[in-house]
Amino acid sequence: MNPASTANQHGVQTLLDTLREQGVEAGRQEAARLVEDAEQRADWLLAQAREEAERITREANAEAEQLREGGRQALTLAYRDLCLTARDTFSQQFASELQSLVREALDTPDVLARLLQAAATRSAVPDDTEGEALLPERVIGLAELRDDPQALHEGALPDLLVQVARAMLARGITLRGDPDVDAGVHFVLDDGRVHVDLSDQALAALLLRHLQPRFRALLEGVVA
Repeated sequence: MNPASTANQHGVQTLLDTLREQGVEAGRQEAARLVEDAEQRADWLLAQAREEAERITREANAEAEQLREGGRQALTLAYRDLCLTARDTFSQQFASELQSLVREALDTPDVLARLLQAAATRSAVPDDTEGEALLPERVIGLAELRDDPQALHEGALPDLLVQVARAMLARGITLRGDPDVDAGVHFVLDDGRVHVDLSDQALAALLLRHLQPRFRALLEGVVA
């Protein structure tokens, strides 16, 4: 082999070695770049995952707080509605019981007689005013009085009611049974132009105007 050929072979080998080294170095650099890119991508994905997890946690906490607040409000409204319903129910029962007590009291002839007597002696029934005192038809002796006026003098009614009936008749006011009057008395005077309602409903309503505010206050704990 001549020197020129040997030199050429050596030059080719040197070139190949140089290219190989450059290729290896380029491969290393590309691998390093790929690793760096992968690490950056992984860091970015991890950061994104953390942000997403934090967002989901915040939204879940906010939703849970909304549910808790909604539950608290629902309980508050339910408690308020329950209190209002209970108060109204008790108030209605109180009114019903009061009217029952008034009706029961007015079913007693002596009490009814005293009511008539009080009405006859008060300005509620003006003097010299003719008319009717409408009483419940079941009042003891009222049917007898209607069918037989002489029963007034024969004691068909209780003594006090007899006295009141006489006083009423003397003033031009007659006693009459009326199916629309459950208890008490309803005066119809001066040809129907004057009405004085002393029925159980009217008296119970009058008492309720005074008693129910205090009863409601008792329910609400305002007064002891």
